[in-house]
Amino acid sequence: MARYRKTIEVEAVQWTGDNRDEVLALVGSFRSRTTFTSHEPSLVQIWMTEWHRMEVPVGDWIAEEPMGDTMALRHVWVSEFAAGYQPVQDIEAAQ
Repeated sequence: MARYRKTIEVEAVQWTGDNRDEVLALVGSFRSRTTFTSHEPSLVQIWMTEWHRMEVPVGDWIAEEPMGDTMALRHVWVSEFAAGYQPVQDIEAAQ
């Protein structure tokens, strides 16, 4: 069996603890269901559904990725992001 890697372009933002406006711009329709905690460590909490909350600690990423016909938000750990994502300008420069 062969293995394949699917390359997709995503929008993403790394939560730094100080970039609330940037996070809110990415989360779009989830904006009203997004909260920022002030305790240590600082978290972004995004209620995806009534029962499912995504918590993103400082340093991790929030990515908007295609899921079928819609876009879905996803919490991406910093190590996973570094290993699996490359800035679009780096890819275009290499071509």
